Order: sequence, then structure tokens, then C-alpha cells
Amino acid sequence: MRKSRQRRHSTRCLSRQQRYLHRYLMSFLQQRATDFRDIKARILKILLGIEDYDISAAPAGTVLVAHDLTPSMTAGIVAENIAGILTEVGGRTSHSAILARAMEIPAVLSIDGICTSVKNGDRVVLNGTSGEAIVNPDAETEQKFAELLEEYKKRERALKEICGCANSIGRRHKGRACMQYRKA
Repeated sequence: MRKSRQRRHSTRCLSRQQRYLHRYLMSFLQQRATDFRDIKARILKILLGIEDYDISAAPAGTVLVAHDLTPSMTAGIVAENIAGILTEVGGRTSHSAILARAMEIPAVLSIDGICTSVKNGDRVVLNGTSGEAIVNPDAETEQKFAELLEEYKKRERALKEICGCANSIGRRHKGRACMQYRKA
């Protein structure tokens, strides 16, 4: 009787672990497939002489909105000019997320339909920590996000004084991009 119960318990535990690994590996492999699509697209553009958009030329305060930011596009970002990143696809292991965290640019990824919701010139507020993004917010919402930014900056200054670190991104926020407020 006891061995039967142990066997059932072991089977349940192993099945649960198998499902978890399957979900994780599928996400990881999907992100790597994006890398290969990027390489293929870049090679084809070079061979066909197709000019590519230069993200490094984006003006200050820009919120990038894209279906997906490829590794090569993300690598061309000038952090001082980019106020945030919004994409329809991507996850914690995507190059977009990793580079955004490293450059301390708030990013909200995997937003269904964001490319059709945001038009050039729209105002956007976003919070990379909570995953919020609001297009054309009212004055009250803009004020709320401005206050959240001030609170964030105060915490950053306090952390800097306590530990002497330049900033806390990636160490104290468990890898999430810092919250910032900007007008696009």
C-alpha cells in the first residue's frame, strides 16, 4: 500500500516537473527562433540592397512600438533617446527584454495589438515594473505616473546612499526593467 502511494506521488511530481520544463523550454526555443529569423532577414536585406530603419536615429523621448524588436534592432538603440519599449511579442528571455534591462529602458512586452493601438505621435506612459502601458492618458493618469516616477527615483537615491551602487536595476528588482515615466 505504501509503495503504491509513493509511486503515485512520484509520478505526479515528475509529471508536474515535466510540464514545467516543457513550458520553459518552449519559451526559450521560441526566443532563439526569433534570433535566427533576425539573422536571415539581415542577410537578405544586405543581399537585396534593402535599406533598414536606423533606430539609433530615433529622437529623444521616443517610445518604440513594434511587433518584435530583433537583437540587431535592439543593439542599435541609443538608451538616452528611448523612453520605453512596447512590443506585441517577446518574453523575459528575449534579447529585447535582456538588453532593455541592461540599458535601464522600461519595456512592456507581449501586448496584443499594440502596433494597431499606437499611432505615431501618440502620448504613452509606461511602467516596466508593473507591466502597465497607457496610450494617450488623461492628465490625472499622467500625474499618477509622474508621482510613481518620483517615488522610484527617491528609492534609487536611497539605495545608492546605502550601498554605494550606481543603480539597482537587475539586482534588486529581480531582473525587471525600472519604472520610468516619459511622454512620447
